[in-house]
Amino acid sequence: MVVDTTGEPRVIAEVSFPTALTTLHEKAIYLHEARQYQVERFDYAGRKAYVKRVDSDYYTDAIDYTQVKVLEEFEGEALAGARRAHGDVRVNRQIVGFKKIKFYTSENVGAGKLSMPEQEMHTTASGCIFRRSFWRAFPHTPRREAERHPRAWGMRCARWRRCS
Repeated sequence: MVVDTTGEPRVIAEVSFPTALTTLHEKAIYLHEARQYQVERFDYAGRKAYVKRVDSDYYTDAIDYTQVKVLEEFEGEALAGARRAHGDVRVNRQIVGFKKIKFYTSENVGAGKLSMPEQEMHTTASGCIFRRSFWRAFPHTPRREAERHPRAWGMRCARWRRCS
């Protein structure tokens, strides 16, 4: 639930909880019906965000770390140098920060750190698993860049190596 506290408090929107984590974290610029609101407080337990109307020249974009672990494979088959698979997975996701992106220019004008609890979800998924030889044809993938510049990529480097 999104509560506008600019004047008399009133509910202006209802947002799914997973969406709220990326769009209604504290300090976020929330866009609603062509208006901008800054999130003053996010009540995680009560699942409410308290916002105030603002006039901003930027919006915010959440930064998250997501890990997918295959729990059980129902079916799978070789597919032209790759493997197609379907099965149960566990998805862990944590929102760790946000970027401030300027309207019209897409310039990064700032960032912030967030400390939100990790979310865990069990679901089914389908995907393709490619051999390492396939990725060698793409020398500038994020994984390759992380291997070349591990300090610049920080935790992302470890994430990409787990995926290879």
